[in-house]
Amino acid sequence: QAWIDSLQREVYQLRCEVDELRTEVLAAREDFRQQSRQSTGSAPAAAPLYNDAMQMAIQGHDATTIAHHCGIARAEADLVVALARNRYEGV
Repeated sequence: QAWIDSLQREVYQLRCEVDELRTEVLAAREDFRQQSRQSTGSAPAAAPLYNDAMQMAIQGHDATTIAHHCGIARAEADLVVALARNRYEGV
């Protein structure tokens, strides 16, 4: 029983962490959308990195691989993966 209780506590803690990460990703996504709406159409210099990251995410690469390959932060790669998953879910 103690083992089960320990596992249940760990699952609860992991769920809390996932909820926090989900909130952060949603906030970052909204910031990204607002910045996209406000842009004047000129692409920032870093855009090719994110294009590459998006292509890798579409191909199914994980965030760690994308971050290392594209030279971006893991949190940015997580966001790219989430965006790709949402954008291409039905495709």
